[in-house]
Amino acid sequence: MGATQKPIALKCLGEPMTVPAWKQKPSWFLIAEKDRMISPMTQHFMVERIRARVQSLDVDHTPLASAPAAVVRVIVEAAFFKSTRPRYWLRPGDGEPDKPHALSQTKKGES
Repeated sequence: MGATQKPIALKCLGEPMTVPAWKQKPSWFLIAEKDRMISPMTQHFMVERIRARVQSLDVDHTPLASAPAAVVRVIVEAAFFKSTRPRYWLRPGDGEPDKPHALSQTKKGES
């Protein structure tokens, strides 16, 4: 990762935010319960704020390296959801009950 990740450009921090994508589009979030960079408590707060579909795993800050199969499941679920839902998608709490999804059946710590 050190070869591909670069420091953020400072000018990015000053760019004005228009409308965050999560306010208009479905969101998925993989909570890394053993993350020491972004606390799990903060991750849970972010999930609640954006009302994302969530998968919680006992993994560190880099689930792509430590639990790649779980990351793939999240991506595949999001892609399948996007391709099979009508364009007027409603988020949980906006009038449509939150239906169980494949990832919600995955046991914590499973990858």
